[in-house]
Amino acid sequence: MDRAGNAVTSATQLNEGSNTLWGMDRLCSANLYRRRTFNLEDDIFFTGEETGNGQEFALDVRNGVLYAVPMMGRAAWESVAMVNPGNRDKVALVVGDDRGGAYLWLYVGEKNHFGDGSFLDRNGLAYGHLYAWVADNGDTTPEAFHGTGNLRYGYFAPIEQFNADSAGVPGYDALGYADLATLDAQAAVAGAFRFSRPEDVQVNPHNDREVTLASTGRGGLFPSDNWGTMYEIDFYFNRRGPITARIKIDYDADDAGNGQFSHPDFGLRSPDNLEWAGNGKIYVQEDRSTSPGSLFGGTSGIEASIWEMTHTGQLERIASMDRTAVPAGQIDNDPTDLGNWESSGILDVTDLFFTFPGEQLLLANVQAHSLTFGSSDRDAALVQGGQIFFLTDRSHFTPLDLNLSESDIETLELGGELAIAEDFQLEQNYPNPFNPTTTISFSVKNEGMVTIAIFNQLGQKVVELVNNVVAAGPHRVVWDGRDALGQKVASGIYFYKMTAGDFVKSRKMLLTK
Repeated sequence: MDRAGNAVTSATQLNEGSNTLWGMDRLCSANLYRRRTFNLEDDIFFTGEETGNGQEFALDVRNGVLYAVPMMGRAAWESVAMVNPGNRDKVALVVGDDRGGAYLWLYVGEKNHFGDGSFLDRNGLAYGHLYAWVADNGDTTPEAFHGTGNLRYGYFAPIEQFNADSAGVPGYDALGYADLATLDAQAAVAGAFRFSRPEDVQVNPHNDREVTLASTGRGGLFPSDNWGTMYEIDFYFNRRGPITARIKIDYDADDAGNGQFSHPDFGLRSPDNLEWAGNGKIYVQEDRSTSPGSLFGGTSGIEASIWEMTHTGQLERIASMDRTAVPAGQIDNDPTDLGNWESSGILDVTDLFFTFPGEQLLLANVQAHSLTFGSSDRDAALVQGGQIFFLTDRSHFTPLDLNLSESDIETLELGGELAIAEDFQLEQNYPNPFNPTTTISFSVKNEGMVTIAIFNQLGQKVVELVNNVVAAGPHRVVWDGRDALGQKVASGIYFYKMTAGDFVKSRKMLLTK
């Protein structure tokens, strides 16, 4: 569906020009949010065009329809993060606008504004307001606001992204939506803060009004932010008055985390895509962006890396690129150019697979910019190719034998001696075997975030039964033998896994037909 709400039959509806072949331009990062979280009525997969004047799109997962969302404004869409607006009739999304000197945008939408029952309207994406963050003290660039541990308070100034009376005039499209230059001009007049280059934004899984923002350095634009900055942003949605936010610098790479490292090149450099994982830690990868580029690795000699960062900005390098991993038939044209390969994405997939209690399982990738094809067969070429890999650390599980026997695995699946059960309980489902429904009982000692998910024998998640804050005490949840799409699953052995903080326990059950 295009910006006017019409089904797309020509690429010109997307590129807003005359080219009949080019459609969307440079889709970048994407974010999936489930219905009943952040006030959504549907599962929505957000993705946007990482280009100037780009559009944001929202996929209706259940029905497979992709909608342009013009009310969210224009940006170079790296990613969006949903936060809790404190009002169940609204939704709120923070925008990572991947441009040098970009603003921090906040969209707040009103659910059912038009009352037409449409996908965009019922999810607050058909009508809303756009804002840009302004520092209370008047700082407008990283030249004034930088340094690990420093913070600023500020408010979100309203920005007019839609005016039907301006349709067709310079700075607005035919529908009345402002272009990016018009939005930027308003933000500048409001005195909004310009970040070096906002990249990924991710919400804290344990605090739905807090996000982390990675801003990749742009030394040519802001010399004080050549190596990049990690920000922590806390939102305050006031019933009266403006929306406010506190922004704290968790890690300024230019001061190497206030001396956490001896030189910026030994610490986190040019933070890019990231993940705020369920264990409370932030996993972030590097994208060479220093000016000049030769500074990256010039002192340390270390390739682009993946880092684990605590909430307080303490860092540990957990992986780095291996330039010897060149696929057969490919050529690395510049094997000594540090940072030419990067990990361009990382995800916490711990809850999607059976893992050891306390284990963190990450899915990451390698984007090898200097790889080219080595044959004349372009169809077989893997230009800028790379690898997708799992990343985990099981060293702290010793002296456990990780080459487990089938009986050992069954012990783990049944929540045996490795499960921590001092403050929490996960009972055997009843009835078991069952057809078609069964009840799972569990209890928690203290109020907190709890997830209970069903897995098949391949370790694939079938459905999530619980994913929210649960009050202390006993609880029950019923599984009706259906997957996340509402389809009945086949008979056989299934597993259910409960995660609550450090507590992880799994049990086995049998569905019969």
